[in-house]
Amino acid sequence: MEVPSILIPLGRNASRGDQILNAQRLEKMGGSIVLDSEHINSQQLLFTIDNALADKDTLGKMRMKLKECHLQRGETLIASIILDTVE
Repeated sequence: MEVPSILIPLGRNASRGDQILNAQRLEKMGGSIVLDSEHINSQQLLFTIDNALADKDTLGKMRMKLKECHLQRGETLIASIILDTVE
């Protein structure tokens, strides 16, 4: 499924940080919006949701990016992630 998302990963003080890294990767690929759990409030979350739902063009682009990621071969995706991490 190619469903754009708004992610709020646990902060480094509540996790190992892997949720942040995974969320950032998906955001960098263009498939999600990431919010900082340590600084977000309900008004900011609602604002982000409203803006995301209102911008049909951006939602369409996010769906396409997710579809592109889904179609990539596993080894290509893994190599890309490794290269992004090293750089």
